[in-house]
Amino acid sequence: MSWLGRLFGRATDQAGTWCDGIEPADVTGYEAAISLIPCAMQSGLRAVAFAERIDALISALPASRLSHLDQSIRDRSSWYGGWFSERHLGHVLPKHLPDHAELFLCLALCHPSGYVRQPAIREAAERLKRGTLSQHGALALQLLVLRVNDWVGPVANDASVALDHLLTDAAGDLWVEALPLIYRLPQSARRNHTRFILAVDTRAQSSEWAGPLMVGMRSGDRLVSRAAARCALANVTLQREEVVQLALDSADPVVRLLAARRGDDTADVAAREALLPRLDADVYMPVRREALRLRAMWFPDTLDRAHERLLLDRSRALRAQAQAAIRERDADPAEVYRARLGDSASTHVAVALSGLAEVGSARDVRLAEPYLQSPLARRRAAAIRCLSRLDGERHLDTFVEALVDPSPRVCRAAATALRRRVRLAGLDRVVAVLEDAPPKHVRRNVIRLLIDTDQWAPLGPLVRYAADGDEAEARWAHALLRGWFRRFRGWVGKPPELHIDAFRRALDECGERLERGVRRELEFLRRTLDG
Repeated sequence: MSWLGRLFGRATDQAGTWCDGIEPADVTGYEAAISLIPCAMQSGLRAVAFAERIDALISALPASRLSHLDQSIRDRSSWYGGWFSERHLGHVLPKHLPDHAELFLCLALCHPSGYVRQPAIREAAERLKRGTLSQHGALALQLLVLRVNDWVGPVANDASVALDHLLTDAAGDLWVEALPLIYRLPQSARRNHTRFILAVDTRAQSSEWAGPLMVGMRSGDRLVSRAAARCALANVTLQREEVVQLALDSADPVVRLLAARRGDDTADVAAREALLPRLDADVYMPVRREALRLRAMWFPDTLDRAHERLLLDRSRALRAQAQAAIRERDADPAEVYRARLGDSASTHVAVALSGLAEVGSARDVRLAEPYLQSPLARRRAAAIRCLSRLDGERHLDTFVEALVDPSPRVCRAAATALRRRVRLAGLDRVVAVLEDAPPKHVRRNVIRLLIDTDQWAPLGPLVRYAADGDEAEARWAHALLRGWFRRFRGWVGKPPELHIDAFRRALDECGERLERGVRRELEFLRRTLDG
């Protein structure tokens, strides 16, 4: 046991005294798994169960989380005693667990002591070169990449030399899984990794990596699939059309965007005509924007029809681009929206309302008003936003009434429309919405609206909601009250007596159910107001 352990009672060297009460299956999370390492170092049947649990939790980590694993192990430092205080590689590799030797070799790569990490690097590199790390080869290589940025110079140098040799010796599929960590190395200011990254990029262009890159694009780890797609699209030994089709089938929008941006290389006209409809229909706006760029380059005579179609795109940025292009033809994009809203059987009504709000005028409100009664919440919300943009001051009553809409989307749109018009609509009318026990979404939207526009109006309702029996609602109201104290440290002029009375009554009726610190602040505020 280390002297700090004896001093502070951290008996991690005598792990059996506290490991007996732990069930391995109950341990979740890699940080908790690290605490089980001393348990696995004890001999006996339970050591195998602990090692299997550590293996399961750490093997499930994606590459992007390995730096957190490394940091968590190093944070234990030597004062934890036991496995964490060893200074020799042989002492951290349990001989009674031969089936888990690979796992503990990987853990040794993250050991707090450089005297353990350095020989662990050499051992792991040699076994990777021979191909004898059958179960944890990918994990070992990823941890070697982390060691290239080690804070101990000789350890980092050994890791760099080992990886240089493994670039030609280790299997490509192991390297593909380590790509996210490799491409993160430039973010470190500790060392210059440009030479190593260029060597990896060069190796990724080889035919040996072609198959692993295609497999990596199907990875469930999105960072691996993105890095693999970037390398596969640049690999000249692969069929470009096959890589692009695989990328477009990905569920990751970034992978699809990478494929769209490499569409410039598509030379076949038939392939271009087949590619554009897929890009046009993508749910990710940057992909659809790339489709417009490619269309302008390949088929400029179809741009006019594309711009008319994009007027009804769900993306505001693409609509703005299409509207600007149509104005350059001396045409009015608002006419498209007016025609769409004037037809009762039309589709894309919500998008047309949003577009009309962007390019229409006050005389167009008559086209939006009928949709305030639509059974579809999306259309009602779009109609409110349209009226707010075109002629908001004349529809204040409509916005106040929409605050109690059963749809959270519509209520939020109405609160946004009133944000700069609360006093025009009547502050007391908005506060009165909270008096009839409205649904949760109404309370939250109205309270946020009042906080943004008035200092005293939301105070009384907030006190009542903080004492609410609903735990989540009470936490939300307490957080807003603490924010109120930070925001309003003083006031100018006399506060409105109506709101102060509401605050006093709420504090008298509900004060006992508030958190102690919040109640103390509110009572001090009341004494200050009472003078």
